[in-house]
Amino acid sequence: MTKKSDPLQHLMRRRVADAETGQEPASEYDTLVDDYKQLQRLVEEQSRLIATLQRESGADPLTGLANHKTLSMELERSLATARRYGRRHALILLNVADFANLAAQLGEDTTTALLRHLSSLIRQNIRPTD
Repeated sequence: MTKKSDPLQHLMRRRVADAETGQEPASEYDTLVDDYKQLQRLVEEQSRLIATLQRESGADPLTGLANHKTLSMELERSLATARRYGRRHALILLNVADFANLAAQLGEDTTTALLRHLSSLIRQNIRPTD
């Protein structure tokens, strides 16, 4: 059995097997088409996975909001745009005061639900470009 990640070796094995069994060249064409389609599916799958990784690597896993790295990059880009075009920009910073104490009182599950709810409210009330 061949691995998904090794379609070229799979093709070569098929060619050798076809030569040994005396199959017609037309079957080689069909094989090439099938292998091409398989490669195309693999590339599409990898592209989706890369897009998912890029999206998730910039987000906090709990809230889904931008993580520190993404926030820093977006802030730098926004400030550069503001300087270049003389536009004003705003930054909203939300700090839940004494969060550690709140977490101790309410418990992890409740504070997790609270953070997720707050992040959902933020996402609902800002534009995607913000």
